[in-house]
Amino acid sequence: MSFCFEEVMKVDLKIRGPFPAREDLLIIQIVEGTLSGAGVYEDKLSGTVLAPSGDALEVGPNNIFKRSVRLLAEMDDGSFLFMQYGGRTRPNEIYTEKVANGEVVNGDEVYFMIQPSFETSSLKYNWLNENIFVGKMMSVLMPTAGADGQVSYSIAKVS
Repeated sequence: MSFCFEEVMKVDLKIRGPFPAREDLLIIQIVEGTLSGAGVYEDKLSGTVLAPSGDALEVGPNNIFKRSVRLLAEMDDGSFLFMQYGGRTRPNEIYTEKVANGEVVNGDEVYFMIQPSFETSSLKYNWLNENIFVGKMMSVLMPTAGADGQVSYSIAKVS
């Protein structure tokens, strides 16, 4: 059995927080962002992330971050796209040090993967309803009390 991965989308999000709901549950607000096509989809996909959107990040006993993200985007055709994803981040020494120092962490420095799914009534974007996707964090700058952060993902369609 083999799988093919075709990059279809870039996601760039401005984030704020975290806001502790419990000792093991952090809420990260998604302030704004963009969805843009990649590869053969470069001119075929474009959207702007709207509020309310956010991540309920659960920190497991083994320090693995379990993501639960919901976001809404208004697409270039005037339709709306609901994107939700789970995922895992396995913090390591590089990640922990860079976050503590307020530095950007690159995707090749930590395991940070997502499993997005999409829902829309748009005929143009209906193909997003019908496929399976995976994503990899390309870069993240965690927010601080005085500054917003940024996270970028590359999303691929699995076939």
